[in-house]
Amino acid sequence: MSSSPGHEGLIKRAAWFDISSRARVYATGEDRIRLLHALASNAIEGLEPGQATSAFFLNPQGRIQVSCRIYVQPDKVLIETDAEHRQALIEYLENYIIMDDVSLEDVTDSTIAIAIEGPLAAELAAGREGLMSGSHSLCGSDGVWILADASAKPSLVSELESARIPKATETDVFLTRVENHRPVHGVDYTDRNIPHETDLLEFVSLSKGCYVGQEIVERVHSQGQVNRVLRAIEVETSSVTDDLAIRLDGKEVGRLTSPVLANTQDRMLGFSILRRGAENGPLEVNGAKALWQEL
Repeated sequence: MSSSPGHEGLIKRAAWFDISSRARVYATGEDRIRLLHALASNAIEGLEPGQATSAFFLNPQGRIQVSCRIYVQPDKVLIETDAEHRQALIEYLENYIIMDDVSLEDVTDSTIAIAIEGPLAAELAAGREGLMSGSHSLCGSDGVWILADASAKPSLVSELESARIPKATETDVFLTRVENHRPVHGVDYTDRNIPHETDLLEFVSLSKGCYVGQEIVERVHSQGQVNRVLRAIEVETSSVTDDLAIRLDGKEVGRLTSPVLANTQDRMLGFSILRRGAENGPLEVNGAKALWQEL
C-alpha cells in the first residue's frame, strides 16, 4: 500500500505539521541555568546558546512528572513539553523557585511552533527565521522546528507550501512515531514510571550529580534491573480489537498502547510496558503472536 504524501515525506524527504498546541515556557533570570540543572534529569550547565537536550522532571521518588526538551538561548531558556503537561510543568518549576532569580513566562498562546521532520528537514529549513537548533523529533526521525509569533502563521505556512513540503496529518505523525519507536509520556508511559522503565536513558545523565529523584535513578542503575520495561510491540494481525492485553501463557503481562495499523496493512504496531520475564516467552494479543523490540 502506498503512503500518504505526509507519511512519505516524514520517512523519505520531509513534511511539516503544526505543534502549536505543545507547551512552551521561557525561564529567565540569573539563576535559570543553575535551577534547571538542579531539577532536570539531564545536564543543563555546559550547554551553549543554541544547544538543547531532552530531560525528565522527576518527583523525589524518581517518578516522571514531565518529559520535555530544553533549549538554551543567550538570555533565556525555553522548556517545551506536550499540551497535557503544560500546567504540570509550570507548577513543578514554581514549586522549586524560592529565593532564586528565575521568572517563568508561558508563551504557548502567543506563539506558534511548526515541526519539519524527515531526512532532509534540516536542509529544507535552513535559514528560516525562528529555527530552533537541536530540535526534539516527535516522529523519531531527523527534525527541526520553527518558533514564531502567532501572527506569522499564515505567511509561514505559505512559505512551506511554496517549497513543496507536504503537510503531515495527525494520522501520519502518529503512524510514523510508532514505526520509529517514539513513545509519548501520558500514553505509553506515565507518572507512575521511573526513567529506567521507559528505556529512554538519553533523557538522563548518570554523571551530572544531584537533581530531584537522582537517588532513586542511581540506585536502580546500580542494581542493573527493573521489574518492567517499555518495549516496541508488533502484533501479527491486521484486526483492530478492544482487547489490548498482552499475555504470556494466558496471563496478562502488559497492555498495548498507541495501537496503529502498519502502513503495510498486515500487522498492528504499538508499545507496552512488559513485566520482567515476559520477554523470554511467546507473547500474544487476542490470540495473535506478538513480538517485541528495544526502543
